[in-house]
Amino acid sequence: MCCTSCGTVVVDAIKLKKCTACKCARYSSIKCQKKHRPQHKRACKKRAAEL
Repeated sequence: MCCTSCGTVVVDAIKLKKCTACKCARYSSIKCQKKHRPQHKRACKKRAAEL
């Protein structure tokens, strides 16, 4: 698996942090999550509503 924001490949997927709303995006750090938030926000709301 890899970080949705920076693309860093992580062998142990447990170390990736999942978006708590949509559960789809995964991040290698809080920094990556915050950086990617503007791009992810719209899709996240749509996915979260479908869950």
